[in-house]
Order: sequence, then C-alpha cells, then structure tokens
Amino acid sequence: MIKIDRNINQNDREELVKELIQSQPKKFSVAIDLRDGKIVLGVDFKAKFYNVIGSIDLNLAVTNKRTYKEKASELYRIIKKYNAESLICQSRVKSLFGIRGIMERALIKYVCNPYYKCAPEMKLYDRNVINYILE
Repeated sequence: MIKIDRNINQNDREELVKELIQSQPKKFSVAIDLRDGKIVLGVDFKAKFYNVIGSIDLNLAVTNKRTYKEKASELYRIIKKYNAESLICQSRVKSLFGIRGIMERALIKYVCNPYYKCAPEMKLYDRNVINYILE
C-alpha cells in the first residue's frame, strides 16, 4: 500500500503513477485512511478504517508521457470528487459536532479564503474522518 497526501501536485502525481506502472502494473483501489485522512493506493482493503472511493487501472500496453498524464488526471478526478463531497469548514464542524478535541486530528488542509482576501486561510476537515474518530 502506498500513502499519499491529498494536496499532492500534478508533477508528483505523474511521477508516482510512472513509478507504479513501471514497478507493479495492476488495478489499484483508491481509498481514504479514516485515521489520518491520507489517500492510500492498494490492491485489497479489508480493514474497517479504509473507505474505498474509486479504482485506477495501471495495466497499460503502451506507456508514454501521455498515458502517465491521463492516469495522474484520473487519480486527481477521483480525489477531487471525494473532497467535494466530504470536506467541510471549521465553523460547520463546530456547529455539527461541537467537540474541539477532534479538530486537531481531523484537519485535512488549509485553503485560501475565497470570500475575503484579507481573512485568514480556511481550515477544511473531512466529515468521514470525524465520524470515524467519534465512533
């Protein structure tokens, strides 16, 4: 299993996909580790703390730069779709859950505040990670 950060950039994604295709080409499942919110690429997830969000097939007959970019983009789309469904802001976490102890453990990333440029960065949390912590 390979753990990657959610904020991985395009070049790092391409390098990761290239290494995976060259070393062990097969179909990978993309999952979220609910303990820390990181993305995990693996073949079989039996533990309850993995939430499978998609799969990516790296069995390729032709390997060139274009196929690496396509597979890296496919991985990005899977991550982006999951983030759009599960990330919530700090005020929403406080209103829904009201517990401060989980906020440090469930923090996923900081983003530039889209509403006010002079405001501090927004803190985003994963709803599924919080639910797993509260279980």
